[in-house]
Amino acid sequence: NFVGKYAFDFITQKDKIIAMTNFKKAIDDELLYCAEYKLLCGDNTTIIGGINGVCIKDIDGNKTGILTTIRNITKRKKMEKKLMESEMRYRLLFENTKDAIFILDTESKPFGRIISANNAAVKIYGYNIEELQKSNIRNLEDSITKKESQHRIEKLIHGESITTELIHIKKDKTKFHVEISASPIELNNHKYILTNIRDITLRKKSEKNLNETKNYLETIIQMSSNGIFVIDEKGNFEFGNPACTNICGWKSHELIGKPFMQLIHPKYHKFMFERWVEAQNNNAKPYETVIITKNGKHKHISVSHQAIEFNGQRKYVDIIKDITVRKKMDAQKEFLEKVIENCTDAIVSIDMSYLISSWNPAAEKLFGFKKEEILGKNIIKHLVPKELKFEREKLIYNASKNGSASIKTKRYRKDKTLVSVILTISPIHDDMEQLIGYSSILKDLQSIQNNSDI
Repeated sequence: NFVGKYAFDFITQKDKIIAMTNFKKAIDDELLYCAEYKLLCGDNTTIIGGINGVCIKDIDGNKTGILTTIRNITKRKKMEKKLMESEMRYRLLFENTKDAIFILDTESKPFGRIISANNAAVKIYGYNIEELQKSNIRNLEDSITKKESQHRIEKLIHGESITTELIHIKKDKTKFHVEISASPIELNNHKYILTNIRDITLRKKSEKNLNETKNYLETIIQMSSNGIFVIDEKGNFEFGNPACTNICGWKSHELIGKPFMQLIHPKYHKFMFERWVEAQNNNAKPYETVIITKNGKHKHISVSHQAIEFNGQRKYVDIIKDITVRKKMDAQKEFLEKVIENCTDAIVSIDMSYLISSWNPAAEKLFGFKKEEILGKNIIKHLVPKELKFEREKLIYNASKNGSASIKTKRYRKDKTLVSVILTISPIHDDMEQLIGYSSILKDLQSIQNNSDI
């Protein structure tokens, strides 16, 4: 099938011209030539042939042709292509990764001479490639890191991989945090260390800020005067701050794992169950309830409720405040308001500008002014006769000095008629003992006289 055929017909059209040129050159120059061509097979497939050719002569020295050997190198070429592509991929990764990559010589003294570095190493450390390849990895370490390096070197020499965080130094002497991953590798029967170095300065700053924020929030939680509970989705306690102990008497570890309902007064169980359903439906609103403390006392608390997601689990944060004193004060205030409302004497209070701030039904009856029309009005303009204004300063002075002061006087009604009264005033102070106004009790002298006659 071959003898007598045109040799170049077995070479693909693309390689044929090159092959003919090489053939002529081999004859003219009488040189051995080597080439690789894509060859056509009898089944119309192609292979890559490795061809060696040499000029041959007859006994008279005349050139008669070329002696050629052909080897099928298709598989080898495919492997070379794959190897080249693989090398290119790794080279691209090596040069384009954001992490610094060093290849270190294990047999150098001292250990760690840099024999190769990527572009990221140049960018991170500030040295050029030539400077890095003349240096040692230990020259990039700060003094503390150098002291601890022997232990890491021994691990690498014994074939172990390491990952750790260190402090390195740039060319401009700037120190920065790095994460190093180093592993032994072997190339051409020579051992090296492949080192990947990542600049984690921003991460360390974030970790520091996160820890500071965590400590800040923990301090707030621990120092808060309000109780803070964390309850799991089953309704059991997971956490309680010191204020919770102050309010309910139970220490945090005594409550963890226990249902929150055990603190609630039985009278409020149904109410609390309804609030729990609202919380699960993300419809929780602040509310008030009653708990039973460890020593059996009843306490009123206000509760603010918030659902959160933590580690894929639903949690509930309850902020509680002891309002027992406030509830007692509210009850006392309500009682006093009822006393004032039902008192037969007129009771009027004014602020420091002599504006009327309270006015009970007896005052309405005595003076004829409805509460809604007199509140906020100046008491002197509406009730005090002009000729009696002088008594005001003396009365206030005596009340401030003695706690109260009384006087027989006259006051205007709404219809401008005068009514004789016994006026008793007392100063009003706020929680800070600041004077904020005066309260007045006005007794109708005519009514007193009538009762006396009876």
